[in-house]
Amino acid sequence: GKFASQNASVCGRCAAGSTSGPGAAVCTKCNPGYFEPESGTRLSCTPCAIGSFSDAGAPLCTPCLPGSFTDTIATPNCSLCSGGTYAPTPGRTVCLNCSAGLFSPDGAVDCSTCPEGT
Repeated sequence: GKFASQNASVCGRCAAGSTSGPGAAVCTKCNPGYFEPESGTRLSCTPCAIGSFSDAGAPLCTPCLPGSFTDTIATPNCSLCSGGTYAPTPGRTVCLNCSAGLFSPDGAVDCSTCPEGT
C-alpha cells in the first residue's frame, strides 16, 4: 500500500509490516497473526500459516517454538503442548503423543521415561 498526507503531491510507500487502502493518509500496522514482507505493495496483510504466528506490524511470521504449536491461520501466538504430548521441532501444527511408559510436562520438546513403579 501507499499513502499520501494532506496536500501531498506524491504517495509514500508503507513500510514492511503495514498497509493502506485507496486514498489513505496513513499506513496501518498489520494485525497480530498477519504480516506484510514488502513495503508499499499490498492493500491488505497476509494471514500467517498454521504453525506460525506474528505480533502487530510484523514483516514476517515466526514459526512456533519447539514445545508449542498452532493449528489455525492468522494466530497472534502459539499454544504450549499439554502434558503427555511434545513438539520436537519449530513450526508444529500438532503436538505428538508420548509413547507408553513415557511422560512430558506442558511445553515439552521430548518425552521422558516414567520413574520406576509409577
